[in-house]
Amino acid sequence: MIPAMGTWGAGIFANDEACDVRDVYRDLLGDGVPDDEAEQRVLEEFRDEEGSVPSTVWLALAATQSRSGRLSETTRGRALHLIDSGADLDAWADADPGDRRRRATALARLRAQLVGPQPEPRPVRREWKYRTDLVPGDVLALPVEDERRALLRVVGVEHDRFSDFVLVELLAADGRAGELSDLPAARHPRTGRPERWSVAKNHSREPDWSDVGLVRVGTTPGQPDDRAATAGADADRELLAAVLAEGGAAARTVDGTLLALDDRAPFVIWELLPREVASAVAAARL
Repeated sequence: MIPAMGTWGAGIFANDEACDVRDVYRDLLGDGVPDDEAEQRVLEEFRDEEGSVPSTVWLALAATQSRSGRLSETTRGRALHLIDSGADLDAWADADPGDRRRRATALARLRAQLVGPQPEPRPVRREWKYRTDLVPGDVLALPVEDERRALLRVVGVEHDRFSDFVLVELLAADGRAGELSDLPAARHPRTGRPERWSVAKNHSREPDWSDVGLVRVGTTPGQPDDRAATAGADADRELLAAVLAEGGAAARTVDGTLLALDDRAPFVIWELLPREVASAVAAARL
């Protein structure tokens, strides 16, 4: 048996699942969920396919509860059993010997933390998360050169623990004629793909869509490929969320564009979307 996928080190939080446990538990506390309920909800969410709670989950939950002054007897007992019985270290039997030693050290440190004096419960601050009021089908207008306006349709809104991500596409019109529902998506002149962006905010101080010149001018029905478009961005969105969770600024390139991982829907912040749209309009000669 070897450590699960998503593991990059021997530390208690050096894997995706442990980090998710910590973040979900702290989010629940920040939302005002009582300690015992937050514990139960985490345990239920992270059960494996057989209905068991993995070792990684118990250890991460124990470490997180202890740091926040909320270590329960149940979680402490299960974590200590996994450490003292060698059950967790057994998962590292086929790992590099150095990694196995480092895991043993991490477990010993966690054990000392769990059996030692516990801090008083401390408040857990509610983390800011970007939440949008846009919904799929909304059409936004943006002034561009020559007194024209570009039209953008909200293809979908994806939600996760860190942020909302709004997938918008440029429509092939300047906003002066035609029914909104009849307007096709503008196509990139080289790839032929729809001109789309996945838009989010790094932090609360950044402007939202209504602060950068966009105006909601109507709604349109969904299109057949909308679900596929949003589903196809899931993996990239999750990576962006992870970067945002680490501070956001590291996600920017020199010009401010966020993680253009998929040329179908590069990630940008609302503040920079008008520039991206203007460039697309000029390239497409709309």
